[in-house]
Amino acid sequence: MPDIAMSRQMHEMILRERERIFGSVVKMVGKLTEEVTEMMAETEKPQEAIIEVQSIPTSIEDVVQKAVDKAISDKFADVLQDISYRIGVLKDVAMSVQGLPHNITSQHLNLAHHLLDGYTFTANSPSSGSVAWTDCHIVFQGNDYTISNSNTNNKYIYWVQATPSSFQVSNTKPTLGANDCLVAINENGTPNLVLVPGKLRSAAILVDGSISSNELGSGAVTSAKIAASAVGSSHLTDGAVISTKLADGSVIGPKIGAGAVAASKLNLAAHMLY
Repeated sequence: MPDIAMSRQMHEMILRERERIFGSVVKMVGKLTEEVTEMMAETEKPQEAIIEVQSIPTSIEDVVQKAVDKAISDKFADVLQDISYRIGVLKDVAMSVQGLPHNITSQHLNLAHHLLDGYTFTANSPSSGSVAWTDCHIVFQGNDYTISNSNTNNKYIYWVQATPSSFQVSNTKPTLGANDCLVAINENGTPNLVLVPGKLRSAAILVDGSISSNELGSGAVTSAKIAASAVGSSHLTDGAVISTKLADGSVIGPKIGAGAVAASKLNLAAHMLY
């Protein structure tokens, strides 16, 4: 590639991305080594089984190869995706410096609001009711923060600038500062992203008490939305139940308390002495 004149900021960003790629590879190689060692140790444990005379023992090379293949398929996919993302970023940066057509990535922006970039959220992972995330980046005020891969069965997933390399989680609505943001809502194992434009928002992001009578339209509360036994006597004003609201025969003997009907409420043809 010919020499390219680039700004100091662009040069520093390329160096940062390159170091992150190297760091991710080195970190993952270390994890792979641990995985292979553990799997080999499991393989070498004595087994209580009858060995046939004609059976061919597995060579150490086969054991290592199987362990490496499994570790790569299980653990290396995420880091490869992240490396692919970062290589794409570097390509766009290089093309922009050369004045060639390129994609505008989040790294080109210095915005006062948060962006979620390069992410994957998986429903019901690693188990039902949980969500998992990989290769997430929060871009804020021109800085790209790489988020550690993880998962949770908690309801709220959010980012706090004080701990920028991981998402925070809780089952209660978090108190967020001016530089923090809500990322996603775990809806019983389905991730509902709230930091991505164009997504439907979950009602769980509303501040408690934010909906008052002014926000409810006429007829908004239907009978299907009222839980059984939700309306108690304390919710009824005096005289609220009038005769036209009572069905014929709806008031039966067991519903009338002792002494509830006074003589003055009776209209009889016979005289009464009391």
